[in-house]
Amino acid sequence: MTETSKRSGGAGSIARGATIIAIGALASKIIGAAYRIPLTNIIGAEGIGLYQMVFPVYCALLTFSSSGLPAAISKLIANGEEKGYLRKSLLLFGGLGLLGSALMCVLGGFLAKLQGNPKATLCYAALSPSVFAVSIISCFRGYFQGRNNMSPTALSQIIEQVVKTGFGIIVCSRFSYSAELAAAAASLAVTVSEFFALLYHFARFYFTRGKVARSEGGARYGEILWLTFPATLVAVALPLGHLADSFIVINALGEAERATALFGGYSGSGAARIG
Repeated sequence: MTETSKRSGGAGSIARGATIIAIGALASKIIGAAYRIPLTNIIGAEGIGLYQMVFPVYCALLTFSSSGLPAAISKLIANGEEKGYLRKSLLLFGGLGLLGSALMCVLGGFLAKLQGNPKATLCYAALSPSVFAVSIISCFRGYFQGRNNMSPTALSQIIEQVVKTGFGIIVCSRFSYSAELAAAAASLAVTVSEFFALLYHFARFYFTRGKVARSEGGARYGEILWLTFPATLVAVALPLGHLADSFIVINALGEAERATALFGGYSGSGAARIG
């Protein structure tokens, strides 16, 4: 094989991978946008407001526990032998994700009061396990991407949206009489969808690991953290801005129920930030 054909094959592989990722992202966005319409009708403006109150905290925690991780792991694996990078990233970021889940669950009531509506406490509890799940998912996505296999990332994104949509509509409809319970059900739908995606990644890895050259030595936690640090700094700005909104808007508007409904109209529909 000539050098030109090698470069052509490499470029073609990159193009195919980018296309797969783009298709998966587009499909998940379309499903997510379609989900927003029935969800808003089912749980109402106040329910959307409660649902959206927890997402800035959720996204901020994800920024520190998983942002930039797929790119970092894929770079390390693509550069040569795996050297235990997947195993150590799972230990490192799984621990960070577990810590984030615990903090979100334990501090949920306190944060909801600070934001201006204690009814969001159940949403925090329902959504908190997904911080851990997403951290683990990010490790697997980086692993597969580093092996130039983009389909697990694309498929898992679609699985997340399909499960969230189906589970969310069914369960939220059962609790539509209460904005608080319906919003918690919508948050739980996110958690369920992430664990389905996690199960998919576990299954995909289990059935392909026989083809993988496994080496346990050489990986360093500091190397993994160093590569994820720049991406984390870049990604943290937007979640922090949304986080500030969630603490300011409802308190500034006054009466909690009406203020939460207005916040839901702005953040869930106007700003289209539903997770």
